[in-house]
Formats: sequence, structure tokens, C-alpha cells
Amino acid sequence: MEPIKKMKGNKNKVINLIFLFLVAVILIFILVFAIGIYGFNWQDSFTKKVSSIVPYPSALVNYKFISYSDFLEDKETLIHYYENMPDSESTSSKPNDQQVAQISISRLIKDEFIRQIAKKYDIKVTDLELEQEMQKIINQSESKERVEQILSQLYNWKPEEFKENVLRSYLRRSKLQDALLADEDLEINKQAKEKAEEVLEKVKKGEESFENLAKEYSQDATASQGGYLGFFSQGEMVSEFEQAALSLKEGETSDLVKTQFGYHIIKLLSKKEEGENLELEASHILIKTANVDTYINEQIKKARIYVFLKDLKWDKELGSASLPGLNTNTSL
Repeated sequence: MEPIKKMKGNKNKVINLIFLFLVAVILIFILVFAIGIYGFNWQDSFTKKVSSIVPYPSALVNYKFISYSDFLEDKETLIHYYENMPDSESTSSKPNDQQVAQISISRLIKDEFIRQIAKKYDIKVTDLELEQEMQKIINQSESKERVEQILSQLYNWKPEEFKENVLRSYLRRSKLQDALLADEDLEINKQAKEKAEEVLEKVKKGEESFENLAKEYSQDATASQGGYLGFFSQGEMVSEFEQAALSLKEGETSDLVKTQFGYHIIKLLSKKEEGENLELEASHILIKTANVDTYINEQIKKARIYVFLKDLKWDKELGSASLPGLNTNTSL
């Protein structure tokens, strides 16, 4: 019996040694690639495959890692776009490899931060919503085949990749804007309402002209023109603004009108019918509420953001969650 026990003991030792050897090889393998990634910017196809298995971090946003494989995929998408961008775009605007990497990491950081804020508001984007948004894009284009062709040509994507990489972020951001606007506990919204009520009181007193008050208090580009918006037809303005303007008589001013942009005080200057169309001429004073970009830029100053990749950093000026070639309503 004793020789048998010794043989079993020796066999167990061999198995343990083999196991330890394999663990050591794996650890050395992981370490070598870590040195290559963080010290020498390895970005070849084999490194991409390894990083899709081993979750090397490229950046940290409030204790949430952005994987190196996500960074490489995003960078490849940008490179593909710049190599195949439309002739109408100047070739002088094409960034070099280092600039593309900087754009990519900054974009991913901002997108992750928006994801975190959206989670606080319990914002979710369903597959049905993705499909509906995709259908809108198809309806605005020549055909489904044309959309697929553009996605493949510009980004080397299939429709499903486009939904996940662009539409989900776009819809999340849109929902976040609505949530921020509705959040009356946000300090910026409280201050905006208080300021709007103060300005409305000044308008009602009539001690200063509407135009002068607009120049002093309005927070949009029309302020320098005394809030003058010119003529607009039905359907050109957001519905809340349009309905309030339609309810006014010429020369009359509204109470506070809340839209996605903030609080408006509207002065209707005139109405005129052009055939079957009704055109309105108006001025307004706008006091802005929370805007998703402004809010994110303010909140991100407090975030813990670290970039681990050589020669790259977080640049808020490059941190657009959208991709070049895609406008804000995601049409192609």
C-alpha cells in the first residue's frame, strides 16, 4: 500500500506543478501585453483579440472602467470614417492617428458619464425604441438598403451595430434631457424659475420695454435683437411655444411658457394669413433650464476621471458622445 500512496502523492505534486506553471505563463502573458498596451501603445489585431478576453482598462470614470477593446473598436470606427468620409468634407480636417485616439477616448468618457447620470434617473432604452428610431431613419432615406450601404461605407457597421453604438446613446441622451427638465429639485431649474418669475413681473409692470428686458435677461441669440423671432408658420416652433403664441392677441404677452429650452415669455407682435397658412410674428425672453450638455459639463468637473493610455488625456472639448458624419437627429 505504501508504494501506491507515494505514487499518488507524486502524481498530485506533478499536477500542482503543472497548474502553477500554467498560471505563471498566463500571468506573464497578461503582464507582457499590459506593458505593450500601456508602455508602447500596442494596437494590432492580435492585441485587440487579447483585450477582448482580458479586460485591460483604457480609462476610469467614477470607478467604472472603459475597456481597451472598446477604445480600439471606437478608434477603428473613426479611422474608417475619416478614410471614407464624403468628398464634400475638406481633407484638411482629417485628424492624424494620435488625434483620432484622443477624440475616441474623450468621446467614450463622456458617453460613459452620461450613462451613469441616466442610471440615476432610471433611464432605459428598449429594443422597441431602437427599432422605431431606426425606422425613422429609414423613412427619411431612400431605402433600407441605402441606409445599410451608408453605414457600411462610412463606419463599417451593420444596422445592429449602429443601433447599439449610436442610437442607444442618442435616445439615452434625449431621455436624460427630458428628465433633467422635469427635475424641479435641480438647483439650476430652481434658479431659472425664480429668475423667469422676476422677469415676468418686470414685463407686467411695464416700466421697461419688452425689447430692453429681452436684451438684458434673455439667454439666447435673439437677445441682441430684443428677443425678436420674426415670422414663423405653424409647426416650426415646439408645440408648447406655438400653442401659447396662438392663444395671444396682437401686442399681448404670455405668462411663463415652459419648453425643452427653458421658460419663455412671449410677446405676439402680429398674425397674418398666407393662403391656408397662419404666420405669427413674435418676440420672446428665454431663461434657460437644465440643458443636458451644460449639466454634464458642470457635473463632469466633479467626476473622478483617469486615462491610463500613453500620451492620451480626457479633453472635454473633444468629448462629444456623437460621431462625425451624424447630426443630432441621427439622420444619414
